[in-house]
Amino acid sequence: MDKRRVLVADTGEEYRREFVKEIHEEPDIQVMGQTGNGFELIDLIQHQEPDVVVMEMILAGIDGVEVLERLASLPLERKPRVLVVTSLTTGNMADLAVSRGANHYMTKPCRPATVCERIRQLCNAGCPEEEPKQPKQDLESIVTNILLEIGVPPHISGYSYLREAIILTVNDGEIMRAVTKVLYPTVAKRCHSTAQRVERSIRHAIKTVWEHGDPAALQKYFGQPGSCQRKKPTNSEFIARIADRLQLRLRINI
Repeated sequence: MDKRRVLVADTGEEYRREFVKEIHEEPDIQVMGQTGNGFELIDLIQHQEPDVVVMEMILAGIDGVEVLERLASLPLERKPRVLVVTSLTTGNMADLAVSRGANHYMTKPCRPATVCERIRQLCNAGCPEEEPKQPKQDLESIVTNILLEIGVPPHISGYSYLREAIILTVNDGEIMRAVTKVLYPTVAKRCHSTAQRVERSIRHAIKTVWEHGDPAALQKYFGQPGSCQRKKPTNSEFIARIADRLQLRLRINI
């Protein structure tokens, strides 16, 4: 089996180390090098000839935008495909990255397994020149952006559990018929937790966002401003409301 040759560029050393460790578990993906510096990344690209570059937009030396611009002008026989995985969530960042040559854009936090799947998809796709220059965001990135928009604190465990629960519900609406028996245990298995902890943490996250989240964003998704004086939704209602909006959004390709 031919392995996908990958370079990883991220200034977060701990994040990069853990991500590379996860990739090493994949039999069909090989990390050829890693760095947190944009200049070093350009040098690695020229010498290692990777299939895919997984990169942050925030890099030392030169940032991701300049890396993409320099990569476009390099006299390479076969240019790598570029997967941007970034903590930058400004509205036009995806458009900017794609306009400079990135092939796919994901927003942190995201699961290493999802990143690996995108690497495979990029390797199996056609040449970059043949692809439409349109920003692409997968479901995980879209859900992440919604949770950040409404104000769910990303450092609490309920954030990760909510994201997994919403993604599962978007992909299979029937799972909401068995929240306690199926949804919570499935999220727990994915996150190496327990169903009880998942339920409790999601409830805490909803309480937090209902009391301290962005009122305008909450009104956008739930039809009323968040406030401790208002009745907050149950776990099921919260998950179902966002999942329903996403299912509609994906059906009409917005």
